[in-house]
Amino acid sequence: MGVAERFRTFLSNIALTETQVTNGSSRRKAVVRALNNFYRGISNDTANSIYVGSWAKHTHIRPPRDVDVLYTLPVDVYHRFQSRAGNKQSQLLQEVKTVLAATFGQTAIRGDGPIVNVPFTAYNVELIPAFVLNGGRHWVCMTDNGGHYKKADYAAEVSAISESNRSTNGNTRNLIRMMKCWQGYCSVPIKSFHIELLATDFLGRVDKRSIHSS
Repeated sequence: MGVAERFRTFLSNIALTETQVTNGSSRRKAVVRALNNFYRGISNDTANSIYVGSWAKHTHIRPPRDVDVLYTLPVDVYHRFQSRAGNKQSQLLQEVKTVLAATFGQTAIRGDGPIVNVPFTAYNVELIPAFVLNGGRHWVCMTDNGGHYKKADYAAEVSAISESNRSTNGNTRNLIRMMKCWQGYCSVPIKSFHIELLATDFLGRVDKRSIHSS
């Protein structure tokens, strides 16, 4: 077996199975349905939500670590909490945690800005409650320093990975997946987001050198 074939086999072995993808989708739907019921009085299980993180960028690996989901709250929820005293963002996350606990009572749900972690048997949903801003960006809750909102542009993150992947003939996502496997196997203290930055920066430099040398 040649080197190229070994890498193809490696990538196949760390790709999510169809069952794991289905399980991730069903967990997202269960969480979103509970939030839509409470905040909007509807039973839709995907509306007002998007995948973020590795599920949006298609860089998730086996075994799955979590499912990253952003849920857009109604604007009236923002105004309701703005009228309160104290750490508004912490209070908002605790409300979301309470809403989910009413449905998933047997799970130890945690709320730490900007994430509400909803544990399931196989893997967790990391939910990010947010408010939509102009241009497709979002405000997410940060509970440190008395509480504040942080501007996030998840669409730009996805676009950066997609653009790099196109320009490298699919190598960007493959490199990120392999680096994530290395990070997990060796317990390297580096976040997935930083792995993505390193991979896109490295491949971007390689691509530029190839252009200049041609």
